[in-house]
Amino acid sequence: MSIARSKSMDNLLSDGTVALLRERSAIGLLASLRRRLQDDGGRVDTQTEKGVEACSRFLQALEGAAEVLGLEPTSRAYRVGFSANYRALFEGETRSYRVDILEAGTSLVQHPVIWANGEEYELSDEAMLRSETMREAWAEVCLILEEWVTPSGSPRVPSGSNRSRLRAALDRLDIAWAGFERAYIADLMKVQERARRLVEQAVECECSLSEFESRMTKDELVELPAYQAEKRALVACIARLNSVANFQRKGRDDLPVGILDAAVELMDRCEDVEPHLAKGVSLDAARGIAEQVVESFEELRDYLHEIQHHLDLLHPHLCQNHRLVEKLVRWEETWEIGA
Repeated sequence: MSIARSKSMDNLLSDGTVALLRERSAIGLLASLRRRLQDDGGRVDTQTEKGVEACSRFLQALEGAAEVLGLEPTSRAYRVGFSANYRALFEGETRSYRVDILEAGTSLVQHPVIWANGEEYELSDEAMLRSETMREAWAEVCLILEEWVTPSGSPRVPSGSNRSRLRAALDRLDIAWAGFERAYIADLMKVQERARRLVEQAVECECSLSEFESRMTKDELVELPAYQAEKRALVACIARLNSVANFQRKGRDDLPVGILDAAVELMDRCEDVEPHLAKGVSLDAARGIAEQVVESFEELRDYLHEIQHHLDLLHPHLCQNHRLVEKLVRWEETWEIGA
């Protein structure tokens, strides 16, 4: 045998040994992290901070092990159909295992509905079926990983057939995960569409008001029934949004347009009288309250004007849209005082 051929075989053996060691290291880490997952009554804890951290580390190791074992990820081309805010959650077509997807996929059998914006949404039959498939695949992977650690938690290397079983189980989990992710996000997008419609209605009213205001004077608008009707409709939309999104206060939906009309009337009266007559502690306080009522309403209108071209970025749980909630909190607070 030539020296060159001998060196070549040594390199091949070396490469094979390195690959084997990498596999064992990746699987050993995965098995060890599996033992550290927080248990919540037989289910993985995805609620506490400690549980989420342990789960996130395990999922990262899961992706790493699949890559080291040379497993091709299931196609995630379907993500191109996700709305912008959901596409942003994933890294292209990579596995991108997420704790929230795991939580949903392994717990829907206990909680087959989604609560959002004060309404209950039933998940589709497809999402429920794929949830069950994912739960079974997850349980299989976890069971096989138990063979890679001793009862005391030390790493060990089981028989060669276990490696093949683990590869097959990881493949099945990835297929099941992708199937559930696709069905579940599709259901969430329907919830998002309903939530977006609430905001769209408010945007439509605001646009109508702006159109009237661009063509007519303030005095003309006061006498125009169509304008007054749109203003009432916008206030009703805001009240509805407040009831489902304003979790920081009461979420009132009973603050009428009359509060705004009274505030505008008071401000107009103060402008019409002589400056020295429009002074006084009581009047100054009342005028300050009236100004706050009008300003909070106009701030919400500005927000609706800005968001109209970015509705696909709305979180389906409206209470998670921080700018919207901020505007609603101020609106409810000032209108309560002005009532």
